[in-house]
Amino acid sequence: MSRNEFIQACIKNDKTARHQLIEQHYGCLMGMCRRYAKNNEQAETFFNAAFIDIFKHLPEYNDTQDVNEWIKKIFLRSLIQQLKSIRTEYYITTTTRVEEKKNNADLFHETEEQDPNNLLAEDYIRALQKMPSSFRAMYNLHIIENFNLKETCELLEINEDSAKNTLERARNEFFKNVKLKMQGF
Repeated sequence: MSRNEFIQACIKNDKTARHQLIEQHYGCLMGMCRRYAKNNEQAETFFNAAFIDIFKHLPEYNDTQDVNEWIKKIFLRSLIQQLKSIRTEYYITTTTRVEEKKNNADLFHETEEQDPNNLLAEDYIRALQKMPSSFRAMYNLHIIENFNLKETCELLEINEDSAKNTLERARNEFFKNVKLKMQGF
């Protein structure tokens, strides 16, 4: 079956083709969901809703596009919309300002730190999941997905100053969570 025939079968609600499409993309897209979600249950919910969006938008697919990139784009936009729909989680942290950084490092006191290379991918996912949703969204889009600041602002519907503040706080929160994980917490 050609790619075009496969997409047409998915559009016509062929259960085997739809199941195959989900299986082909499950690993990559579930990984993305886990980075944006606060826990694995929320990731499952995000995944299911985003795939429903993909199936809704499938008739819009143009066969000159890379199907994997197109799916990822639709999926990501759905994830962001789902995050933003959880108003109590998302909007609380987007309206606060960055606190002044305090450097409490004691140059004369040696501390033994664990090598971050010993952490597993799961440890980094957990560090992301501990962050507020607006921080997760900003960190994922700008740092992991490599969206520029303007694109990130458009997707999250925030201004650049808010985005810069949220990104700074997200970075600090992520590294704090990783450091706690390295210390065994």
